[in-house]
Amino acid sequence: MWQIYALLAAASAALVAVFAKVGLDKVDSTLATTVRAAIMAAALVAASAALGKFSGLGQIWGKPLLWIALSGLAGAASWVAYFAATKAAPADRLV
Repeated sequence: MWQIYALLAAASAALVAVFAKVGLDKVDSTLATTVRAAIMAAALVAASAALGKFSGLGQIWGKPLLWIALSGLAGAASWVAYFAATKAAPADRLV
């Protein structure tokens, strides 16, 4: 099953680059990243609710929350830099 997830991740990541390059044409890259993150958050809250995942919320407190928060901050920094690079560079240079 992990192979299917890996292929879906790769295909989704490829689409991010294409959609971002087109969408960033006349938009600030940091603002675009913020809007993207808000849309992702809404989609993930909806998915977690639909799949009944909020029952495990109590397991996150403590060290797991720290590491998940640090991961979120690192991911945010990564996407801010990625969208800035996507806006500034030709798409074929970002591979």
